[in-house]
Amino acid sequence: MFGLDFHKLHNHLFPRRYNEVTGMPVNGQGVPDYPMVNPESPRSGVHLCRETIFTSGSLAFICYAKNMFSNGGETPTGVKVCLKITAGIKKGRGSYGSTRVFGETISFECALQDLVGIWRVLRGRAPRYSLWLPLPGATPKALEVKCQPEASDPYYLAVSEGDLSISVPFNEGAAVAFQAVMLAVVRVLYPHLDLQAAISLLDGALNFPVKGDDRPTASNVDLVSDEFEPDLRSEGDEDVPPGLRKTIYAVCLNRWPAKRKDVAQYIQRNATKRPAQRIVDSANSGDFTELDKIAGYLDGRSK
Repeated sequence: MFGLDFHKLHNHLFPRRYNEVTGMPVNGQGVPDYPMVNPESPRSGVHLCRETIFTSGSLAFICYAKNMFSNGGETPTGVKVCLKITAGIKKGRGSYGSTRVFGETISFECALQDLVGIWRVLRGRAPRYSLWLPLPGATPKALEVKCQPEASDPYYLAVSEGDLSISVPFNEGAAVAFQAVMLAVVRVLYPHLDLQAAISLLDGALNFPVKGDDRPTASNVDLVSDEFEPDLRSEGDEDVPPGLRKTIYAVCLNRWPAKRKDVAQYIQRNATKRPAQRIVDSANSGDFTELDKIAGYLDGRSK
């Protein structure tokens, strides 16, 4: 990976327009005259570098580049460089080195703020980061990466898309390799940064809240409040109707990355209609704060 010429890659992927009089670059990225990435197959992206592990499933972190097109047009409008994460499930016997032994896969193209959130977990600065992508006209996707120090593999990544869920644990060595790919993404985007500067930039971003890991979760809810108790009843409110009971179960088992059946049953038993609907609406918008709090409460009661 560190053999990549980041300046050369950046200048090729992000061409600049120059003032014909002064010869100075014009602000902003120029519109490319031809596909900068994979001209023979411009709709397909390329892997600038990648690291892949094989445990109970396959997991790849990829420095990914692809052409961007506007409104389904044929003329490229620019290039996107991002962290791409792909997870696959093992479908049968065979060598781990062969992609044939892996069945269905789920892929994520992570924005830079998501890269920072995942970096935070891999650096041991946060217990978890979650990402929810409600894609227009497509099945929503969810991703969660978390640190589990007590486990033999201290890191864990789970992804879901519709009814398909994939979970892959990984160790410290894989975490280091994945961080190297994340640094490659940053250095392709900002080639003037050397390796240490890129690390310092990402570590410095840890001082700012990152959407997805700044919410109380089942693993850190005790740090938020030792006296938390779910507020699931509204005075004068009616019981949860059957249709909403089914929706609660579906949200907890399908949309929420934690997939806790006990949390769904707890809400069904104890909530009235308005608080239950509030939880469902929040989860559908990608906010699992209240579900995480309830999970932490239940975990605390069981100790």
